[in-house]
Amino acid sequence: MAVLLITTIPSLADQQEVFKTVLDNGLTVLIQEVPTSQTVSIDACVKTGSAMEGRYLGMGVSHFVEHMLFKGTVRRPVGSIAKEVKKLGGNINASTSHDDTIYTLDLPQDSLAQGLDIMSDMVMNSIFDAQEMEKERKVIHGEMRLYNDRPDRVLSDLVFRNVYIQNPYRHPIIGYPPLFDSITRDELFGYYKERYAPNNMVLSVAGPFPKDKILPLIDQAFKDFKPRPFVERNLPQEPPQMFKRYLESYYPTPFIHFFLAYQGVSVLEPDLYAMDVLSMALGEGQSSRLYREVYQNKHLVESISSSNFTPQDRGLFEIQGMMSKDNLEGVLAFVKVMVGDIQKYGLSSAELEKTKRQVLSQFVFENQTSSSLASRAAMDEAMTGDANFSRHYVKFIKKVRNEDIQRVANRYLQDSHLSITVLKPKSMAPANLPSVQVNPQSEIKKIVLDNGLTILVHEDHSVPVLAIKLLMHGGTRVESQNLGGISQFMGRVWIKGSQHLSEDQINQTIEQRGGTLRGACGFDTCGITFDVLSDDQDLALNMLADFVENPSMPSSAMGRQHQEMLTALQERQDDIMATSSRALLETLYLTHPIRRDPLGTKESLSKITRRDLLEFYQKGVYGNNMVIAVFGDCDANKVLQQLKQKFSFLKKGNISVPLFTESSPQTTRLKTLNMEKEQALVMMGFQAPSLKNSDRFGMEVIDTILGSGLSGRLFVKVRDQTGQAYTTGSRYSPDLDTGTFTLYVLTKPDKIDSVKSIVTKELENLRTQEAPAQELAGAKNYLKGLLRRFLTTNSALASMAATDELFGLGYDFYRQYDGKIDAVTAQDVRRIANKYLDIHKAAIIIVKSKEAGADHHE
Repeated sequence: MAVLLITTIPSLADQQEVFKTVLDNGLTVLIQEVPTSQTVSIDACVKTGSAMEGRYLGMGVSHFVEHMLFKGTVRRPVGSIAKEVKKLGGNINASTSHDDTIYTLDLPQDSLAQGLDIMSDMVMNSIFDAQEMEKERKVIHGEMRLYNDRPDRVLSDLVFRNVYIQNPYRHPIIGYPPLFDSITRDELFGYYKERYAPNNMVLSVAGPFPKDKILPLIDQAFKDFKPRPFVERNLPQEPPQMFKRYLESYYPTPFIHFFLAYQGVSVLEPDLYAMDVLSMALGEGQSSRLYREVYQNKHLVESISSSNFTPQDRGLFEIQGMMSKDNLEGVLAFVKVMVGDIQKYGLSSAELEKTKRQVLSQFVFENQTSSSLASRAAMDEAMTGDANFSRHYVKFIKKVRNEDIQRVANRYLQDSHLSITVLKPKSMAPANLPSVQVNPQSEIKKIVLDNGLTILVHEDHSVPVLAIKLLMHGGTRVESQNLGGISQFMGRVWIKGSQHLSEDQINQTIEQRGGTLRGACGFDTCGITFDVLSDDQDLALNMLADFVENPSMPSSAMGRQHQEMLTALQERQDDIMATSSRALLETLYLTHPIRRDPLGTKESLSKITRRDLLEFYQKGVYGNNMVIAVFGDCDANKVLQQLKQKFSFLKKGNISVPLFTESSPQTTRLKTLNMEKEQALVMMGFQAPSLKNSDRFGMEVIDTILGSGLSGRLFVKVRDQTGQAYTTGSRYSPDLDTGTFTLYVLTKPDKIDSVKSIVTKELENLRTQEAPAQELAGAKNYLKGLLRRFLTTNSALASMAATDELFGLGYDFYRQYDGKIDAVTAQDVRRIANKYLDIHKAAIIIVKSKEAGADHHE
């Protein structure tokens, strides 16, 4: 039966293939028509990355060029590209890998011609102004410091140095600081002119247009793009590894991070498919072997997973994880036993079919939007020479047999091919050892049952997936202080069992079907989300009803979730942004429950019993306290009938959501924190409009003006013009009875006062001067485009509709969004800034290294 089910996945693989043509100048053009899309996506993939840098190897020149393409062209001055994209309601980004550099542009469908003009101008006519280059050099130094503050990035660099001896993958994409500093403007511009040629690029477009409409526009945009001599990809190949390697280093982290890397395959090797299935079976998902045995049963680790890294040259089969205790020998022993078992017996027929379905369904879920389709086609063409590679991939995954699994396990997962890299806490370092330096327009049907349960159903048959969302009032807002963290605890344990299903049965069932199941509680809500293939509708609805009617909150899962929450509390202490955000809320609010940690405390978590979880759950389980949304490839009438039957057991209750008020600070509240980080951080927070306050939309515009992407005022003033930071931004989070507006800048310790001054000045400018019409229009278009891009999947639309309905805004409130944003005037922006963004009403968090000073609170 499982085999028959697999053959139905996914219909995407049978869609019309990617259209490919090569222009006279050598530019490879890919076009995919996506009739249901409201957006158009344009990707330009340049076939050069850090491994291809030749005489500049280790300098990070490819990544530097990527940054400079946003710094002005012959026709567009510095900063205008991001502003133009924002004004169109779009989003632009870029990334550099070992093999390629890719630029992604997502726009409303009526902006195709403008988008092609922007993309062609960037890749053809960037000017590389010397002053802007030096500013961006400072920015990238900030990015380097940010990487050095993240143990996962530090570990990744160590892994590649340990595994690759000859292949240039061993060098960091961002480059080594001394080599990076030596790059001249002429070298950078020369590299750009050499590599950014039409015969070394792939242009991929996906959107609601036929190729006959797109091709003439592409011809026009790139008609002056001249080909250049080809650059050969002739890299030294990594030889077969003959002996096990071990590398250990130390870092200021409370956990032991480990990475087991076996020499693997490239994307062009036929063993790719069996290796992907093997990786999924071994360590992806909660029913995988490593998760069940090493984490769940033995609890030797705090996390563990596997993956199959397949670049253009030889890749890696990876197993990575994190431990609070040094259990590495035990982990290695279990991995060896599991690998040996697969080498000898392979997978059971049920496990093989389950895993193949997981791989295939992952492909479906990753290809729902024009953006993902454009990017995938561009990378497929650049990496393999076949724009339809991913579609063929599906067919070959289906053909993987158990003998293939055994064969690749025996061939690649050998001890002699293994490189072990471990990053331990500095406290474990031997004396004198240095530490590492390092479709929303369709109708939504609503029905309210006699018991008060609200049901939302939306049919969309464009993709064979289904999103199911149950949401109810709850969360941290309704907790008692002595049981802090109970809502998060309950949300985690809720889906780990029912009176009819064990945790293992749930995990096996969901992952066998290639679906996902999540349970979570936030500040205002608790809920369950299923994302499944549409032929699993009955299964998912049955499980959802079982969770709601027959919760068990199994003790077997409580211990693990308790430990996971303790680990999260401890791990957060190593995260500069998370630590600062928590401190900000505790400083800005003195009585409102939003200041409480949703994870609770070590003491409060230790008090929570299974009975507490069940009692907390039962307080909210009433029909009139819930919304269920089912969006996707379904029959709405059938879904409504099923839900009426399955949830008839719910009763109406006397539900009252507690609301709280707290006045804003009357004087600035300042708190300084000390962390062992290379970066410093300045974070400011203000109380802001609540969810139903009409000022909300003006505050969203302010958030965009100050902190959005590459064109926000913070980015332009702090990073672009002064080079004093790598990361800047703002965040507005409205809740039922309050809101919080946050600004943040990651900078160097000696720039803290300067950054505070710049941010304060920008806030004062908003309070005293009206935003220019062009900036205001650009912010509005950006916000409207952001919503459209967010609502490209049924899962996102279900989440938004359910949340808005639960909070009393109405399930279709998103349809009013454009009008609400368009109604915001420059006078509104200034008024709202004056009302909420007075620096005397702020909480300010400063984070710097311990050497810089002691903690104080004003």
